[in-house]
Amino acid sequence: MSEIIIISIAILGTMLTYYISVHSGKGNVMASAVVVLLAGIILEPLGTSYAGILAAASYVGMVSQEKVTDFRDCAVVGLICALIFLATDSVNVGIGGRLGTIAALSCGTFFGYQRLLENVDMPILNTKKVNKSY
Repeated sequence: MSEIIIISIAILGTMLTYYISVHSGKGNVMASAVVVLLAGIILEPLGTSYAGILAAASYVGMVSQEKVTDFRDCAVVGLICALIFLATDSVNVGIGGRLGTIAALSCGTFFGYQRLLENVDMPILNTKKVNKSY
């Protein structure tokens, strides 16, 4: 059950940060700061890793609008973040930079996914918006 909560927090945190950054025009640093502040105030008292995953997701949400163009992409990269977070839950705990590294790996994985699917003719998988008028 906690895995589902972690995945949900990661996806929603990524999307919230992206929304504040891109659609509200506040910039990615301010957006991430707001989300991390919320994580510290709301989730940290619960004594779980929920605040950590929300912080990592906020770093993912700082991604450029040129690379992640919509909320579907945000959800995918947020899911990747959650999966990496779950896979490395007990690795390097307390070592600085862990959450930022998870965010960087998530974005890099998503960019690789985009690159691989650029020329695939399957609209449901292809993240690139292609005009197919012949």
